[in-house]
Amino acid sequence: MIGVLADDFSGAAEIAGVALRHGLSVELFTELPSTASADVLVTDTNSRSLSRDAAIARVRARLHQLQKMQPAWIYKKTDSVLRGHVVPELAVMMQDLQKTRVLLIPANPGNERIVSNGKIYIKGQLLHHTVFRHDPEYPARHAEVLRLLETRHDNVKKVLKITGENLPAEGIVVGETRNRDELERWADTWNESFLPAGGSEFFSALLHRLGHARCENLLPQKLFRDKMVLNLWGTSIQSAEKTGRFQQAGFHFFEIPVPDSCADQAGLSEQIIRMAGLIRDKKRLVLKPSGRNFTCYCASLLRALLDKVHIDEFIIEGGTTASEMLRYLNWNEFRPVLEIAPGIVRLVVMQHPGLNLTVKPGSYAWPEQVWQIL
Repeated sequence: MIGVLADDFSGAAEIAGVALRHGLSVELFTELPSTASADVLVTDTNSRSLSRDAAIARVRARLHQLQKMQPAWIYKKTDSVLRGHVVPELAVMMQDLQKTRVLLIPANPGNERIVSNGKIYIKGQLLHHTVFRHDPEYPARHAEVLRLLETRHDNVKKVLKITGENLPAEGIVVGETRNRDELERWADTWNESFLPAGGSEFFSALLHRLGHARCENLLPQKLFRDKMVLNLWGTSIQSAEKTGRFQQAGFHFFEIPVPDSCADQAGLSEQIIRMAGLIRDKKRLVLKPSGRNFTCYCASLLRALLDKVHIDEFIIEGGTTASEMLRYLNWNEFRPVLEIAPGIVRLVVMQHPGLNLTVKPGSYAWPEQVWQIL
């Protein structure tokens, strides 16, 4: 069994999709069980939004639980643009796993996210010139990898190219990656002295190196057609084009003002009745909450809504929103069943039979082929 720790739910689901693509069975948990039978076990630590000390404690506790299952090896999924407590989490894992080095490859060149000349580029633009400059928790003020990783940590070495430099004997090694060929060469560099870490494409390259062939991904032509679909937009990254595409796909938009406190239930019953009527009538609903701390309020809405109307497909856009929402709902066990596109994964909610959950990172666009099945 391969164990994976991810710092948010969409990252965990993305890794699960990669495992499916390589023909492996996979289970995803927000709270680890005592045993697991899948080829790949993925857990979401939900640590990106915690304080540094709380994130370290969460990762250490989850790692110790995972170690009891004796995985063949462990992968640390990090954000592709290095948001969160990347270095502190890697440092504690390196210490507890008794590894001398981390090989960190955050780039996803297939999604045009690369590391070149010590900087992160997305679709040819420097990181701080993209939508990530507006990230509410980790706004990008620059694109330099070492600054993003907080170079006051002695563990971090330098950003290395794939050729011409010897790898340090200890510490966190970050690899420049501009294309798939370089990604595969970094995978060939990995050995047991390294804790492997980074994006989903590096995990895929490691699986490929270990002999797991990539499988063709065939999408059902009517995946979301003729279904009751609820889509929660839990990300600040939106666009008029995206709104228009959903409207063309027959989605009705429902905006909900969220009270400052989750304990404030005023108007909740009325919202539930309106939402139940809309989804029965329209069948396809986009829920757009406005206000801070909306996840617990939306979880209360969904719990009550599921008692009133059947929902076939629940979509959450935004990794942090997904992590928090699922914890409020007490859903912690999932069986990934389909990688719709890289990073967009459909799962069966084990605590709620009959409900499929699709999770998409807020910073990922819906690929063109998805509109044909949406």
